[in-house]
Amino acid sequence: MADIPCLLELELCSPWFDASAPRLGAKATAEELPVHAACPDAGPPHLLLLLAPPRSGSHHLSRLLWLHGYGRPLEYLNPHLRQPLARFSPDWPHLPRGIQGLARGLRRRLAPERRPWGWWQRLVAERSTLSRHSGHPFFAIKLQRGQAGSDAAALRRSFEPLAQRGLWPSFDQTPPAVIALFRRDWQRAVVSHHLSLCTGAFDQGRIVSFQQRPITCLGNPEALAEDLAAYRLQLEWLLACVEQSGCPARVIAHESLVRDQETVLAALIHAIDPQAPGEEDLRRHGSLSLRIARETSSWVARREAWLDHLQACFVTAGLDHHPDALEAQVLVERLQERALLSSR
Repeated sequence: MADIPCLLELELCSPWFDASAPRLGAKATAEELPVHAACPDAGPPHLLLLLAPPRSGSHHLSRLLWLHGYGRPLEYLNPHLRQPLARFSPDWPHLPRGIQGLARGLRRRLAPERRPWGWWQRLVAERSTLSRHSGHPFFAIKLQRGQAGSDAAALRRSFEPLAQRGLWPSFDQTPPAVIALFRRDWQRAVVSHHLSLCTGAFDQGRIVSFQQRPITCLGNPEALAEDLAAYRLQLEWLLACVEQSGCPARVIAHESLVRDQETVLAALIHAIDPQAPGEEDLRRHGSLSLRIARETSSWVARREAWLDHLQACFVTAGLDHHPDALEAQVLVERLQERALLSSR
């Protein structure tokens, strides 16, 4: 697999990749922990799916998982990433933007076997890593609602054909591990996503080219209501994935991870990698308590001030009593119940 291209160039220019990950030389506190790429001799990697609504802390959890060798959970199926990644595969279809949807639907109906398998093979080979606790290879994908393969009813069907081609073990033998991450403070998540959509700043305060709303919509009650409705759909999708995908799921609240990272990570690793040491041994290992450095620039304080202002706008507009808000609260409570069950 020596001819597989490295994705370093893309990592350096994309907001979904950043220099805080171990393979790019970042350090967790004082110690740099090596993450080893999985060689072909290690066999097909286990599949790990990280499902999360926007602004739920999935970027931080992705970096923690990579720190421990559980793949590099990124939004490989995000349309913004698929186009740059396609240049690494000659068999990925390049279609004019206006007919992409029509061509995709026709291809599924008339030639379902014609899929960009070569793109997947390169991606899995490049982004599979070895667990630092068991030595088993893992490949991880981060998904949000609306991305390819994210439909809850078809989640397993979307990735099983790749198992049949040997990219990871058969689902009958080793079903994919699913991590469902949510944020109990869903109002903060809604206004945070609204701020990112209006400014284009999603990560580390960088202004990027994925601004989906005019800046004049910032704080607009109608725009906030639309983003609230979209977030409710994200929560519905996440709960449906947990309940209907047919895959074992570990449900985690972002607040629990932040409050007690060591305990939550130990339980998570034990759930997704049964060959790893027990939870008590993992805690004694010491690496679970290592923190990934967070940004400390002046942007952080300004962003928090904006979030406080937008949350006040949310309440002033009466959106905290909107039917979508009431439904979002119910969904979060159901996810919290699932989180308590999966932690036992």
